[in-house]
Amino acid sequence: MKEKDKIISQIKEVVVDMTEECFDVCFESDGGGNHFVIYAVENKFNVESLRKKIYDLNIKRRIIIVSCNEEKIKLRHQHSYRD
Repeated sequence: MKEKDKIISQIKEVVVDMTEECFDVCFESDGGGNHFVIYAVENKFNVESLRKKIYDLNIKRRIIIVSCNEEKIKLRHQHSYRD
């Protein structure tokens, strides 16, 4: 298993304990470089608690938390399974 896949699994373990709603964790790139992204349903998790637990994982890359609606997360899943 690649290192980034191990980290994604670690992040998912934390997020699944923080919310009962759908979420997505992925590895993305933009003009600022590579980073992990957590997509979670807005107002359905405690952002500060999530940040603390993710920080405790000691991940060396940037982690972005995106709070969005459930439909966006479901669309992301549909799109990623088609690729």
